[in-house]
Amino acid sequence: MRHFLEYLALHEPEALSRIDRVVVLGAPNKLGGKDRYKPAVYNALVKEKAKGKDWKDPKWEVIFRENPDPSQLPKGLPEGTKTHMFGPDVLLAGWPEDYKPPAAARHSSKKK
Repeated sequence: MRHFLEYLALHEPEALSRIDRVVVLGAPNKLGGKDRYKPAVYNALVKEKAKGKDWKDPKWEVIFRENPDPSQLPKGLPEGTKTHMFGPDVLLAGWPEDYKPPAAARHSSKKK
C-alpha cells in the first residue's frame, strides 16, 4: 500500500484527494505502524508546484491491523494455524481498534 501511495504522491497527486479509506492488514512495521499510512505523510511528498489553487490536502481514514491473535480465529482450525490470512475475515467480523486478546489466549499462544 505504501508504494501505491508514494507513486500517487509523486506522479498523480490529485488522485490522493479521491481516497476515502486506507486499509492495511497483516503488515507489521517498526516504522510507525498506522502513522506510516496517514495522509500527511504522502501530502508532504507532493511537490509544491503540483499543488494548484484548488489543491485540497488528502484526508482519509486509516484502518491498520497487524495479524489477528489466535483467539480471534474461527473455532475448529488445526493447532498452530497461522493467523496472517485470516486478517480480512477478522476485520469484517468486527475487529475492534484496541483489541487485547483474553489472558488465557495470550498464554496459550506463547506455548507454541
